[in-house]
Amino acid sequence: LFLVEGDTDEQSLAGVIRRYLAPRHQRFQVIGTDITSDWDINPKNILDRVNDEIHIALDKEKWFETDLSEVIQLVDTDGAYIDDQLIREEATIPHWQYHEDGMVAKSRDEAIKRNRHKVQNLNQLLTLTHVGKSATIPYRAFYFSCNLEHVLHNEPNVPDYEKREKADAFADQYYDDVEGFVRFITKSSFCVLGSWEQTWNFIKEGNHSLQRFTNFGLFFEKGGRGV
Repeated sequence: LFLVEGDTDEQSLAGVIRRYLAPRHQRFQVIGTDITSDWDINPKNILDRVNDEIHIALDKEKWFETDLSEVIQLVDTDGAYIDDQLIREEATIPHWQYHEDGMVAKSRDEAIKRNRHKVQNLNQLLTLTHVGKSATIPYRAFYFSCNLEHVLHNEPNVPDYEKREKADAFADQYYDDVEGFVRFITKSSFCVLGSWEQTWNFIKEGNHSLQRFTNFGLFFEKGGRGV
């Protein structure tokens, strides 16, 4: 089971991952929001939210927790781990802007608070090894930095109205080229190498969480297993 933030995550990745994993069944559960930035979510209740999303997906498929081999959550780093000094305020911009050497926000104070909140929630996810109400389903979180569009298209600030078109184009490009997708996600210059723990330590350093990186290639290096 894959937990993803939005429709375009599923749109971009579901087809090629489904073909890669065949004949194993998989499902993408679209959470519909970034739970690591949600002000209603904190380290004490984030596991409950993950479990809620798991059971929404299970109910749709009429599956049980025992039917799941593992849960993979895909998250955007959104520059959360950067030093506060790399955040600049510009009141006239319509949306936050991500650059590899810093980020721009309408309110610097709000951006700092968001980053600290997101880091607390991300770090809590990284402590999870098993999820589900039974706490028996293996779990791993992988990242796109600074977001999905940055990794897939080298564009960190894609407007919402363009995301679906880009997702369709990416899905079409790799639907019949699973090997090409695996090369892209495991061998590109933005792929972070090492153990799962090492790749997360790397993204927390300096301004890496603003730069174009992902550790999702580890899933494919292990033959389609997160754990």
